[in-house]
Amino acid sequence: MVDFLVPFIKAQLKQNQHIVVLGKGSRSMKMEDVIYSLKDKIKC
Repeated sequence: MVDFLVPFIKAQLKQNQHIVVLGKGSRSMKMEDVIYSLKDKIKC
């Protein structure tokens, strides 16, 4: 999921648009882990 979201989020940030990521975790991947991974890949 992170690999799909990173290019999209970067494109939105270049256009100075706000982004809200809503999601639901699963047993194998908690949403907190996804958010931390996104924060590591996208430097705000």
